[in-house]
Amino acid sequence: MESVTLLHQNEQSNDTMELKKALTSKHNDLFKRLGSLENPYHNKEHAISVADRIDLFLKNLQNPELITERQQVLLREVGYRHNDGHCGSVYRQDIHPDDKISNEEYAVILMKKDLSDDISEEDICFMKDHILATSRGQNNKNILQPDKEGYHRVYAPKSDTEKLVAFADISGFIDGFEPWMQESFLAYAEISIELKFQEFIKDRIDFLEGYLLFTLINAVAPLFKEDFVTEMQEKLQDIIDQLRQLQNGRHPSFEKYSEQFIQQQQKIHESTN
Repeated sequence: MESVTLLHQNEQSNDTMELKKALTSKHNDLFKRLGSLENPYHNKEHAISVADRIDLFLKNLQNPELITERQQVLLREVGYRHNDGHCGSVYRQDIHPDDKISNEEYAVILMKKDLSDDISEEDICFMKDHILATSRGQNNKNILQPDKEGYHRVYAPKSDTEKLVAFADISGFIDGFEPWMQESFLAYAEISIELKFQEFIKDRIDFLEGYLLFTLINAVAPLFKEDFVTEMQEKLQDIIDQLRQLQNGRHPSFEKYSEQFIQQQQKIHESTN
């Protein structure tokens, strides 16, 4: 019986190795595409960061045996591919109105074009569902602008692994306050909405307290080791506290961040006029 089990494990391991080879054989072209993106935020660096966070999350699972080795390989690949071909705007439909597809839907098209001949249909569907699970900008009617109602998508992270990927996409806070602030500036550069600095800070606080903290505690916390969740909560709270200081004008780097934001807003104003 033990020999049969060992044989099965070896077969699974060999299958996973073949999957890795198939995926990495396409990475040269994939990273060239990602590297050619001129987007401030959705670019090669963001894709690599999300894949790295997925890897970090997988290493801190409460029950790692619940996610197979094959699934782990696919999840890391989703990190690389979830914004492949991103247009640099939250709504791809604004930039390519004839396509009528979102950035995530376009990433799925590119993924299928790259991999359909090399991996199973089951793996393709797994990756498709997880790429679409990251489409927060269009699957929440509450944050869609009134003139974008037709862009609404019903995708939402349902499975534990989909929740993990969706959380990895927006959890740059784990790198600390300064990297997170710079990431936020870059993300807002793609939204092209003119705001005052205090409006930006309030929006960031609302996002962290009203969405990210809720998601961490209610959706993904049960997946992770308790000490890892505590560490993430502490980092998240530290960023919220520092944002409160910025909101009150008491942060030691208030002038630095407000000046950065003003310069960015000037660029947005120039590009839209």
